[in-house]
Amino acid sequence: MQEKDFIECSFANDTTNYIGDITHVDTTSFDCRFLNTGESYTFDSETMKVTSLAGTIPIGTQIASYTLFTADATQNFKAGSYIVVTFADGSRQLGQLTDVDESGNKSVTFSDSGYKYVFGNDNAVISTDDLKQVQNVTGIESYSAGTPVIVVSGADAGSGTALNTSANINRFVPRNSDTIIVNMDEFPSTISNFKNWSTNAALHNTSAKTVRESSAIRFILLHETSGSDAGSGFDPPFTSHFVVAADEIRQFNDLCEIEWHATIFNDAGIGIEFKNPDWVAKTEKTTTNEYIDANWSGDYPSYTVPSTDKLENLVLLIERLISKNESGFPSIDPTWLQLVSYNDVSSLWDFKDSDIPADDKKDLKKFFIYSCGTDYMRPDNFDSDVKGILSHNSVSNLITVNGKTVIDEDAHTDGSFQALYSWLRIMQSNQMSDAFTNAKNLITNNKVTVTTAQSYEGYNKPKGSAVYVPYSAQAKRNVFLIDIETML
Repeated sequence: MQEKDFIECSFANDTTNYIGDITHVDTTSFDCRFLNTGESYTFDSETMKVTSLAGTIPIGTQIASYTLFTADATQNFKAGSYIVVTFADGSRQLGQLTDVDESGNKSVTFSDSGYKYVFGNDNAVISTDDLKQVQNVTGIESYSAGTPVIVVSGADAGSGTALNTSANINRFVPRNSDTIIVNMDEFPSTISNFKNWSTNAALHNTSAKTVRESSAIRFILLHETSGSDAGSGFDPPFTSHFVVAADEIRQFNDLCEIEWHATIFNDAGIGIEFKNPDWVAKTEKTTTNEYIDANWSGDYPSYTVPSTDKLENLVLLIERLISKNESGFPSIDPTWLQLVSYNDVSSLWDFKDSDIPADDKKDLKKFFIYSCGTDYMRPDNFDSDVKGILSHNSVSNLITVNGKTVIDEDAHTDGSFQALYSWLRIMQSNQMSDAFTNAKNLITNNKVTVTTAQSYEGYNKPKGSAVYVPYSAQAKRNVFLIDIETML
């Protein structure tokens, strides 16, 4: 920070966005004059608290968040960048360039007032909607915005129910390590082994993503890390919101931040990674793990059955996320969306005659989509008020390549065992041992294979490539279901 910088800041429990011209800086403090009010203040540089004033903000008031604007050495004027205009009386204004035309005329909107100006190449005022400003301009400089800084927590900053900015949400550090963070607010997790990113136990995505209102969250997406039971389950830029391990549950990111974990379900989904090797080749099986040899996955036919310790941690997290009646907390229904009836999917998939239910059971949600729910598991197939839980394994794997709708043969196949187990525990009230046994038995013995009514070409990405190439010819594709009627 130095003289002639600008600061844009906010205070706790104050909705005003203040724009300050920094007029003096020393080793422990700085002075600034707020353009909004004309008031001047001295701040402690370390705590960002008011230490003396010529205005109405009390001594001891702390800045909640701020962004510094500094002179740009390149002086490159382009739309979207910032400029500082100095007028003949010495006053300075921070504004954003909205346009620079071929003649070099600069269209500017000032940050504190919203007034619009057009300045010529010689800095003369060509036009303005500010009737009071008639002074000459003595200088125009290009400025750049620094990284937004959070000084105090969301609770101290009075975030309330209003959605914070993506930068603020991303840089927020929780005060408590065992709380679930939603829009910078901290909600008790009620889970003894829960940790958020205020500790080293959980990593955090430091690249700000798009944010959403908590009311826009409709889905919980269950994943598996695949390939290893080690590591963090965190692989930027593709990160989830939580990870479940045997020893603890960790929150990586604010639930109002849209993370990249489930493509078409990202915008409205909470992502939960579950540390488990998932499907492995027969040669990769070890004597320490339990496997289900379902022979569903080509070269990787053996599913690594997770421990009940981890599964129970997931159940605790899901139960907390579907709890209701907390202002600002997502409201998600306890509905497992991959439970479908024959009538739900019969227009999309072809059943063998032996698997078609009797007429009186065609509306019974007796099929659990275990893998490759092509054409059905898409957010646009659900009404806008539908909320619930699903696994990534069940999600449609349709993609567009060269203008054609094709099957992505590299689509994830993860999370369905966890979805089935948690449904048995939460919705069917199975005891832990019963849910564990029933889930394994259902997967092993109750498989139903249907095919897409439409034929699709198969594509995938070769290792090390970012380009999809043909994998197999045009054909109907398998969709795997589990008949759970005995559990109903």
